[in-house]
Amino acid sequence: MSNNKILDFKVVHFRYMEDDSPHEIFVKEHSSRSYDEDKPLGRTLFVVNIPPYVDEQNLKRLFSEVGDINSVKLHRGIPGSDTEGDKVCNSNGFQTGYIVYNKRESLVKSLNLSSLKPVVDEDNKLLCGLAKYAKEYNNSIYDHNVLFEEATKAIKLYDKQVEERKNKDNEQVDEEGWTIVTKKGRNPGLALKESVENKLNEKHKNKMKKKMLQNFYSFQIRESKKKHLATLREQHEEAKRKIEEMKKNRTFRPY
Repeated sequence: MSNNKILDFKVVHFRYMEDDSPHEIFVKEHSSRSYDEDKPLGRTLFVVNIPPYVDEQNLKRLFSEVGDINSVKLHRGIPGSDTEGDKVCNSNGFQTGYIVYNKRESLVKSLNLSSLKPVVDEDNKLLCGLAKYAKEYNNSIYDHNVLFEEATKAIKLYDKQVEERKNKDNEQVDEEGWTIVTKKGRNPGLALKESVENKLNEKHKNKMKKKMLQNFYSFQIRESKKKHLATLREQHEEAKRKIEEMKKNRTFRPY
């Protein structure tokens, strides 16, 4: 292992300012088993251990000295156990980056870099520390005016869609946007006569009666038993009366 290489990564030195001690980042050519159009093979540089104060514009400016850059993407974390270097995990705010060059030759030149220009110079100022995090927090707060405009546009768009649905195929729509099914339209339903409606209502009432709980209370159970005993007595007396009539008419033949 040489001093400017760690495993497959090339060590590149850069400084925050000219007089600062150098920081080390690690670069290598991006490789992956799956195709990703945002990270084309042969033109993408994989960068590790990027400090949290470096953003995409800073990284693009530092690495564009070897060729034109198409895109730069940063991710919070460091590479995980994946040998391809695509998995990342959180680690103290350090970042992982993908730099896509326009040409393959630029990528080869970037792999031969040993140091980069300072991040901050007279022409390029950079926020860091508390000022940086305060700015990020303020930028994360949503502007109420923008939110109001977006909500207004969304409401107007919804009202327009509801109006179009009302006029489409003579469909009726209620206030909440639900379509009312009628006998008109592309799939007209059957018009119900009054007699048919009455039958359906009667059927529904009978169905509801069946669903009602019977003999739920103790007094209902007692009343039901009394009615059942009275019915049995009536049936018994009726049977005795028939037997007496059959005896009188000599039609009773028990044996």
